[in-house]
Amino acid sequence: MYFNPYEKYPTKGPEDIRTHEEDLFGVPKDKRISDGVYRGIIKFGSLSGYGSLPIPLDVEKIPMHLAVFGVTGSGKSFNTGYLIEKLVNIPKNDSEHVSYPMIIIDAHGDYLDYVNYVDENGLENLDWIKSGWIQRYVFPNIYIKPEFRRSELVKPIGINLDLLNYTELAEIIVTYFKGTTEGAEQQISGLIRVFELIREAGYSSLHDLFYRDKDILSEYVDRLQNEGFFASTIRAINNQLNEFYNLEDKYKLLSIDSPLKSDKFVDDITNNRGIAIIDFSAEGAPGVDLKTKQLVMTYLATILFNKFTEYKLNGIQRYLLFIIEEAQNFCPDRSYPIASSLAHSKLSAIATQGRKFGLSLCLISQRPSFVDRIVLSMCNTFLIHRVSPEDVSFVKSVTGGLPQSLAARLTTLDTGEVIVTGQMVTVPFPLVVKIPKEERKVKPTIGETNVVDNL
Repeated sequence: MYFNPYEKYPTKGPEDIRTHEEDLFGVPKDKRISDGVYRGIIKFGSLSGYGSLPIPLDVEKIPMHLAVFGVTGSGKSFNTGYLIEKLVNIPKNDSEHVSYPMIIIDAHGDYLDYVNYVDENGLENLDWIKSGWIQRYVFPNIYIKPEFRRSELVKPIGINLDLLNYTELAEIIVTYFKGTTEGAEQQISGLIRVFELIREAGYSSLHDLFYRDKDILSEYVDRLQNEGFFASTIRAINNQLNEFYNLEDKYKLLSIDSPLKSDKFVDDITNNRGIAIIDFSAEGAPGVDLKTKQLVMTYLATILFNKFTEYKLNGIQRYLLFIIEEAQNFCPDRSYPIASSLAHSKLSAIATQGRKFGLSLCLISQRPSFVDRIVLSMCNTFLIHRVSPEDVSFVKSVTGGLPQSLAARLTTLDTGEVIVTGQMVTVPFPLVVKIPKEERKVKPTIGETNVVDNL
């Protein structure tokens, strides 16, 4: 290949001197299964300016976490969907391809086309998808509609408070009410003591009390006055519990029968290489406020972290990729103006410790500078689309620096173009990649319009 400094891309050299991809991209020869197929290597798009020259990405580096940046209209969601398509068909050996287990927090319905595609065609008829199952999870208040219940691929979101330890539950209740645990140490201690008293009284399930016997909870809160707690603390705890009860009154999250209410869900998705799409879009979560979505995120992050810790202690190796759209809403930087960040601490724990036992994050954001810097610093692979000028310096910093020639293009990348850099890339420098639209197997429908037809 020849490089012309006056052209945007290097030009192709003669066919007879083109370098083999093992040498060009540094793919280890011992990973070769057959010509162009390598164990644990997915082919992603094409090197921009070269027509058809797919770049290899190493799946073994996914546990080191990923981040995807790009403004609206940059091709961020399209390319993430393309990445998902690659991750459901990973070469393992000459006779087997496998899928990476995934949970996807879908903020805008960008990935629901995959559920519809499987529903229409049948997973058994789709050889290129190696997942054991794919399911869409919606809030219970919308799941009751017949059009949702008819599909076996649609399930309700539910939470089981008994899967949380007392400290986790107390902190969630306080944060759900006031947006932070700062200055609420006495209230958290009081709630923990209430839970201990209930257990000592012989009740086997705190979860059931929260939606079946609230009066019992209130009775034990009142007993805190005999435990040395101030009246003001007891009043605050009652206020926090009353707010928390709204989860059931408004959304039926506690009483609904849902696969998410058992930690066996984690066994199922990792054993069978499933895909769970948590639908936070206006269709799957109508009228649901951000703090309730954060609570669901906190619950999922907690049961995932606890279960993967258990796997590690028992010598069991499992893997899962937790893909989170609009990551700034769930692990925000302090500069981001949202009321609370319930999920922040658990996502931070996954970012710092998850790589040790196979639990990975893929954080997606149109405003990366609003995502917690410490969490992002744990990501070791970046897919960078066109970004806002306000985010350029942050992106250069968090990715460890980009060549000036690429940094200068961060705000002008074409739609669908992406700078790929980090551990998954098999070369030690960033690559500019273009994802041809025709390579998406499932064509996205979100964002389509019929303006002229309806005028």
